[in-house]
Amino acid sequence: MTDIRQTVKESISIRERIIDAVRTTFADMAFLDVSMTEPESEETGIVGPWFSINVLGNINGSLVLVLPLELKKQITESMFSCSWDDIPSNFKDDCLLEFLNVIGGRCVHGTSQKDGFLKLTIPTVVFDEDDLPDFPPALDLVMDAQEIMFRVLLYVSE
Repeated sequence: MTDIRQTVKESISIRERIIDAVRTTFADMAFLDVSMTEPESEETGIVGPWFSINVLGNINGSLVLVLPLELKKQITESMFSCSWDDIPSNFKDDCLLEFLNVIGGRCVHGTSQKDGFLKLTIPTVVFDEDDLPDFPPALDLVMDAQEIMFRVLLYVSE
């Protein structure tokens, strides 16, 4: 592992900022409580698409939200206040991208250059695991949204 990835992995500030942003966004926008958890296995069975946003500053990389379909549905239904089946498919992805954008915005709000990332790019949908970085994430947070497991990954590039 390179120095910057190890630094991020060991950074309580960055980890706590991401956890707080995720918890707050889930509570405010999806009305779901989120807690940290341990994975039951290395493989959680969560497949794409994933939602990714690049973070830029003295730490550059990608913040990736890995959600199972059940959780995607709950978030989208809460934000649109209607049934998943009544929401046009392009609105579903846009909704989840905005959800990640809010998480990212909360992560960078009030940061300084020495703390980490300062800017965000436009969030994107990642359809293929091959389009994710080919190195392990610096942070791999397994979280529980009222008994639905999901992951938040932070990939850091040099």
